[in-house]
Amino acid sequence: MTDAIQCICGYRGPSIPDGAFRACPICRGRAAGGPEPATPRPPLADDDQRPVGPSIFRIPCPAGHVLKAREDMLGQQVCCPECNAFFVLRAVDSVEFREEQARLRAEAEERAAQTWLRRAFWLAVIVAVSFIVMLAIGVIWG
Repeated sequence: MTDAIQCICGYRGPSIPDGAFRACPICRGRAAGGPEPATPRPPLADDDQRPVGPSIFRIPCPAGHVLKAREDMLGQQVCCPECNAFFVLRAVDSVEFREEQARLRAEAEERAAQTWLRRAFWLAVIVAVSFIVMLAIGVIWG
């Protein structure tokens, strides 16, 4: 049975099992109130959507004004002091999280580009060797 959780990413609802823990289905972060691990957990993988890092987040309001929020304030509804708009502080809306996601995407694109470059190089080598072999066969038989 899944328990209802409130996650720092703003999700409220049923949790998913994550070993002996309860986890958020959105960001895969361990839910508050779950059992504590016996040993430290390894760092989150690149594909996890939970931000890792600062205890202060810069989160823009719906109108774009940036507010600084402590980690313990995440999940709370706040009012922007500049435009009086109410919104929920979510880690996935933070500037830091977006920058981290952009960095991870750039790294993934760089790895993909390097892979394609290596494949193109080896394909060019194969084509060049094949051309030389065809020329040699033509000279010998022709």
